[in-house]
Amino acid sequence: RVKVLGNEKARMWIWLRGFATTMQAIFIFQAYSMLPLGDAVSLLGTGTVFAMIINYLTLGESLSWVHILAFVLSVVGCTFVVRPSFLFGSEHSQDGQYVGYIMAILAAFFGGIQYYPM
Repeated sequence: RVKVLGNEKARMWIWLRGFATTMQAIFIFQAYSMLPLGDAVSLLGTGTVFAMIINYLTLGESLSWVHILAFVLSVVGCTFVVRPSFLFGSEHSQDGQYVGYIMAILAAFFGGIQYYPM
């Protein structure tokens, strides 16, 4: 007999992944509409960093010095690309851009949830 909704044990994880994908898509489109494209794409690329943190906290995966170095370089690289006004001055910042940055970071977070092993 074929189960249309799939395996009952995996159903919760499938719904979680679907929810994370939907939320990521919503936040991505919002970030693209509120930010310069380079800023949005660089922040969205940090989804793997969020996956690393989520898997460390929930699954107890070990982190080596390479993981920590990758995390630090990702944060520093995004900082140089995004150039936040509180660090670099406010040459080109606009009102409401901070909401776009939050949207991009939330999209990266939900992208990191998608990497959670099922």
